[in-house]
Amino acid sequence: MHLGTFGRSALRAALPILLFAAAAAPLGGCRKAAVKRPGKTVRVTLGTLTKRRFQQSIPIKGTVYPVEYATVSARSEGILDDLKVDEGSRVKRGSLLFSIDRTNQENSVKVKSEEVSVARTELDTAEIELKLARTREEKANQDYLRAERLSRNKAIAKTNYEADVVAWKAAKAEVEKSEVSVRYRKAKLVQAETNLLIAQKELRDAMVTAPFDCLIAEKLVEQGEYVKPGEKLLRLENDSRREIIAYLSAVYHRRIVAGKTAALISIDGKSFGSAPVSYRAETIDPATRTFKIKVLLPPENRLACGLLCDLKLVLDEAEGYGVPSNAVLQRGERFFVFTADAENRAKSVTVKRGIVDGGNCQLLDPGALLKERVIVAGQYFVNDGDRLTVAK
Repeated sequence: MHLGTFGRSALRAALPILLFAAAAAPLGGCRKAAVKRPGKTVRVTLGTLTKRRFQQSIPIKGTVYPVEYATVSARSEGILDDLKVDEGSRVKRGSLLFSIDRTNQENSVKVKSEEVSVARTELDTAEIELKLARTREEKANQDYLRAERLSRNKAIAKTNYEADVVAWKAAKAEVEKSEVSVRYRKAKLVQAETNLLIAQKELRDAMVTAPFDCLIAEKLVEQGEYVKPGEKLLRLENDSRREIIAYLSAVYHRRIVAGKTAALISIDGKSFGSAPVSYRAETIDPATRTFKIKVLLPPENRLACGLLCDLKLVLDEAEGYGVPSNAVLQRGERFFVFTADAENRAKSVTVKRGIVDGGNCQLLDPGALLKERVIVAGQYFVNDGDRLTVAK
């Protein structure tokens, strides 16, 4: 076919348009096929909300201690001559535990008591002598005054007058001497009484009694040994009252309330009941960032001192509906679960989490999900609208 000049020019002008149309036709067809492509299918397990009691708790370790305990030390020096108790003995408050060099201390008290008696007798004698001296001084004073009047009237010899003056001055000096003697005897009596008090205290220190009803947990010496003040002899425990002491991280300080926070007690999986926290320290150790708590054990719960216990502190507790914890997903600040509709397609539903109790999570707004089927396994591969294959 032969084209004229005009025909060839028109063909060259139309060629780019034809090429663009030919290229665009397959692209349009691919886009249309992508839109019609079906979503993926995910195999999942479904479940429903369950009603139960949820508990938020902290597991910690604690050690059993006696509420009352004491380490008894020697308060005097000498031979431990009478040890009344042995390990495992139970004694009442005020019972004699041991004595140190008791015979010598008792003899010392007797000697000091006699010294007090002697000092008191000497003081009595000195006071009588003072009364006699004052009587003689009064007689001498009267003789002196009489002699002075007679001397002024020249009715007495000068020698006799001078003798009366000397006798009066001697009587005054004797009174002063007796007063000094009385003061000295009083001081000696005070000194003797003080020595007696010291001896009595040393005797009490030598005879040590139990400060409370207790068990002799440990004996550190044997009878007949020589002991010194401050040396530890016995360790006592009141085994009728015991408590568990534990330490918690400072982040829980405000959440532990003495008298309210419950503690579940167990050892090697065996339950020993529960008791409230009886004490929470007001201060936090700056080095470890921990604080101390105590749990007073019930009287019937006679755990041995030194045992390591498991404590579960209940911070919060409530009854409600929930799902397995891994069924609740999080993206950003949003928590949600996936449900399966009637056509087995996935749909995300926003939820509010409550207490997370082990493998279960409480939902604070369960109303809309009570009749829904919730995906409890396989949810990590699910997106909104995905078709679901339900595992039996």
